[in-house]
Amino acid sequence: MTSTTCNNMNELLRRFAYRTPDKPKAMDKQMSVALLARLYGGVDLEQLVRCGLFTFPAACTAMNRLSGSRKNVLRRTKLLDGSQSVYAATPSLMAEIPEELREIVAHLLTHAAAPAVRAHELYCSNIGMALTLSDMERFRPMFGQVLMRGMGSVGEMLRVLNSESLFVNALAPDMVARKQSGAVFFEVDRATEGTREVGRKFADYFEVLRSVAPEEMSESAVVVSSFSYRKEKALTGARKRSLLGEPGRQQLSAGCRFASDSLRSRTNSFFSGKDFLTCAYKGLRFLIVPGDLTWYPESIEKLLPKECGRLASMMETVLRENGRIGKFPVGTFVRETDGEAIRFPLAIAPSDVAGTNAVPFIYENISADMCGRERALKLLTSRNFIRPQTGQKAFLVLGVDAETDAVSFLQEAATRSSYLYPESDFQFNYLLKQGLYRAFRIVFEEGKPMFDNIGHGFIFKCEDRFFLPEDDSVFARTYLSALKSGRKTELA
Repeated sequence: MTSTTCNNMNELLRRFAYRTPDKPKAMDKQMSVALLARLYGGVDLEQLVRCGLFTFPAACTAMNRLSGSRKNVLRRTKLLDGSQSVYAATPSLMAEIPEELREIVAHLLTHAAAPAVRAHELYCSNIGMALTLSDMERFRPMFGQVLMRGMGSVGEMLRVLNSESLFVNALAPDMVARKQSGAVFFEVDRATEGTREVGRKFADYFEVLRSVAPEEMSESAVVVSSFSYRKEKALTGARKRSLLGEPGRQQLSAGCRFASDSLRSRTNSFFSGKDFLTCAYKGLRFLIVPGDLTWYPESIEKLLPKECGRLASMMETVLRENGRIGKFPVGTFVRETDGEAIRFPLAIAPSDVAGTNAVPFIYENISADMCGRERALKLLTSRNFIRPQTGQKAFLVLGVDAETDAVSFLQEAATRSSYLYPESDFQFNYLLKQGLYRAFRIVFEEGKPMFDNIGHGFIFKCEDRFFLPEDDSVFARTYLSALKSGRKTELA
């Protein structure tokens, strides 16, 4: 989002799905920031810099001006559990909004967050700022809304806010970004709750969302923003280091990465069962990510590539290498796999100049997205993916945080394949014994994976690098070991 867009109040309000007068009414950047502070409960200087609105010295000057002038549209306060300063909007703000926009702004602010008094609220505000200044499609922000059972769609759940409705335990997302279709639910986890309590909250999501229509489910995502409370105390104490430069940013990033990895492993048992599989196969994305990533607009765009229009550019390299050119329609792909209809929420059906059927390219973030990992495993180990019939080809791109995640995924796929295709299944036993790459007709030339069957197979993506571990013996070894031991892993 450019500074000119941020300076234009009409564009800012359209981002929140409000129709405004055709003639733009320009406001300076500081007043736009003041409006966002009112909407999200407060802003801090470092987040303004992360969002690219100011340099740090300029942010200090701007906030001092807004909180120290006669208009005084902002006031500075301290958090109860930290040393950060938070700038919250004052009632004087509305008087500075152009008259023709006051009614619209007043309606927008009916769902504004309460002033931030704890780090938890400030972290939610930082997510809101990053989301607003990203390239995500227009949305309506909602705060602390309780989801109800029995709703037919995400939109219906968000509309029904009657206090007499049946609450689902304590399930109230920290923030909801309601889109034109579907929604993104944000949870801030600071590692202050026990595993059972957090896992129960995750299970509640699946219980609530299981009845959502597939069309809306595939447009919805849950993003869990993970932090380390103990690390935060050291970083935000009286002698805190700036979280913008090194080593402060490095320490925060390491703490958040550890927190997200720990949360995934500790709650892994909650990502199973009928409710989870129903949501996964309908296309829900459930991402557990390092919290600091949700504070940067560019990171939001990578986490939500379809909503931010980034999916085609993220996969451009692999599309081009597979001989696909032209326009890339982005949407959802439904595949019948072993009798189960699976909805893949992030897919590209590239144009085909030869006039034959376009092969869909599917993207799943298997490191962060627990639902996406299950969909990818289900597809990769299915008969009609390994040996597709006419019109059933697809290419799977697997996003990972590190190459070790790719190796772990291949091991899991091998174990599942050994259960699905025992020694009595001659065709698959022969193919898979030789290794997974042979089954997909993948060969390496000068260390680079080559596909002799265009549009059929899979590849991993780490940052901007596409790769396959050159030696897939980990798959063959795991597969053969599982066959030999006769172990039958119970699959949900």
